[in-house]
Amino acid sequence: DGAIEMSKSDRLTMVEKKARQSVETAGQLLELLIEIDSDRNGYITRKEFLLAIQRQDVKDFLAALDINPNQASSLFEVLDSNGDGEVDLVEFVDGMTLFQGEAKSADIQILLMQVRELINMLGAQLKAPP
Repeated sequence: DGAIEMSKSDRLTMVEKKARQSVETAGQLLELLIEIDSDRNGYITRKEFLLAIQRQDVKDFLAALDINPNQASSLFEVLDSNGDGEVDLVEFVDGMTLFQGEAKSADIQILLMQVRELINMLGAQLKAPP
C-alpha cells in the first residue's frame, strides 16, 4: 500500500509541476507579446513579429521554448488562427504553447487524420454534380 501511495504522490507532484510550468510559460509569453507589440494596441502584426524575431533576446526566448525562429513566416501564419493578419493575446499564447518542443507521435497522427478528412471532403465536393 505504501508503494502505491508513493506512486500516486509522485504522479500528483508531476502534474502540479507541469501545471506550474504552463502558468509560468503563459506569463512569459504574455510579457513577450507586450514587448513585441510596438504600438501597444493589444495585438501584433506580421511586421511587428518579423522585426521582433530579429532581436537576440526574442531568438533566445524562442529557443528556450524549443521553437525554431527560422520558421517565422510560417509561425506567424499559424499563430494568426482567424486569418485577420493580427495575432491577439489568446492566439499568441495558445499558438506558441502548441509550438513548444518537438511533435509527438499523437500530434502527427491527429494531423494525418485531419488531412485525410479534408481530402475526403474535397473529393466529395469534386464528385458532386454542379
